[in-house]
Amino acid sequence: MDLFVECTTTEVRTKVQDIFQKKDLLETQTTVLAELEQLRDKL
Repeated sequence: MDLFVECTTTEVRTKVQDIFQKKDLLETQTTVLAELEQLRDKL
């Protein structure tokens, strides 16, 4: 039982980390896109 709980906890941690990495990536892409649009508007 302990091994199952340990494996499940590890899987959940890994998935949560993946979600946060994707969220950070999305925020970065959004920021870059906004900066590119500002540059375009200046041209």
